[in-house]
Amino acid sequence: MRRVGLLLPLAACAEAPDLVPSADLHGVAAILDEPGVLTCSSDDDVRSAHIDGNDTLRGLLADTTYSCQVAFDGGGLSKAVEWSTDPLPADLPLGSVVVPDPDAGAHLVNLTGSGDGYLVIVDAQGRPRWQYSGSTGVVGVDATLVGTHVTWCGDQTMEIDLDGRSLWLPPWSSVSPFETPQSWHHDAAMTEDGTALLTLTKEILRYDGKVPVDGFVVRQVPRTDAGTAWYWSVGVDGASEFPALQEDSFHANAISEVDGGYLLGLRNAELVVKLDAETRSVAWRLGDGGDFTLLEADGSVAETSRWFGPHHDAKLEDGYLSLFDNGHVGRGSRAMVLEVDEEAMTARIVYEWQRDEDFYAGYWGGVDRLPDGGVSVAFGQPETDGPPSALLHADADGQLAWELEFEPEVGLYRSQWLGDW
Repeated sequence: MRRVGLLLPLAACAEAPDLVPSADLHGVAAILDEPGVLTCSSDDDVRSAHIDGNDTLRGLLADTTYSCQVAFDGGGLSKAVEWSTDPLPADLPLGSVVVPDPDAGAHLVNLTGSGDGYLVIVDAQGRPRWQYSGSTGVVGVDATLVGTHVTWCGDQTMEIDLDGRSLWLPPWSSVSPFETPQSWHHDAAMTEDGTALLTLTKEILRYDGKVPVDGFVVRQVPRTDAGTAWYWSVGVDGASEFPALQEDSFHANAISEVDGGYLLGLRNAELVVKLDAETRSVAWRLGDGGDFTLLEADGSVAETSRWFGPHHDAKLEDGYLSLFDNGHVGRGSRAMVLEVDEEAMTARIVYEWQRDEDFYAGYWGGVDRLPDGGVSVAFGQPETDGPPSALLHADADGQLAWELEFEPEVGLYRSQWLGDW
């Protein structure tokens, strides 16, 4: 139970801030008569936020007592007030730091375990700073944080705030002749201008006997909910370029907005594909048998065995593509960064990292490039006969710089590196 109680007043201090519980277990809502910076301190933690009227200070540790005080913009300090946070849910999966780095930053992770799936923001010590358990009723596994809004995907796509409140449930309709409530929203991304949401939906194209052949649909849904602004279906627009030959031929699971169009990750096709937004066509395919020549770091042509089998999080930023290569049994999984030249149609391997030969996850995973030239890697699937799920950082030289390890039954779908959140 959260508690509020005055501490000994300081000399020449204004009244103590009015603190009330927030929907966020790791937050405290403050009501101030004048703006200022609210700081809450415990024995081993300090969090601050500027409050103008009513706002929430987030990221507090669970089951912890803080002393909270305001430094007003106009000068002066408030009296201090005590605030205690609630404990964590008993079924929340927790990790333990194996390789420490206090500067590893925070990560948004998608965790599955013995109980419900959770979204959790963890700090460099593996301590939860925010959590969400799907209380809106939407079943999902994938999430992205932009500002204070989280895009949550699964059986539906929705947007929530950091208090877990549903903000937007974008409308959609199936284009398949076989309308199915099991259509799965595998990923979503807000457009750069924030006016629309890109969604990537798995849908049934047809049935071969009793086996469904799955395709995918890309939609850009405006916030006005006035229909679909842009639309592309592999079963219609890409039928000639992407024939569906078997059940789940593509397993499209990653989408992002790039210059001139949209970037897709196709796990089972082992391709990263760019769609041209203006011509509504495939601009290029990156992968074995695609449109690019793969180069080694020194510029020499690489063997075809050096290509990848990517899972989530294919990102193209400033000409660099980062991805998690699930790989194949016997080869292992790796993090990769490619320098992509869309004019020369070359992809040069500028960075790759694999922990060891047993570092293998046949599905799930993600990679973020870090400012120091290294990578943040999400590794994990809910298997008990392989390496445990983990968040890892490898530096620019390929050395393991940080590791947060989870129990064997915990699955880690992917992560988003948030830096100093």
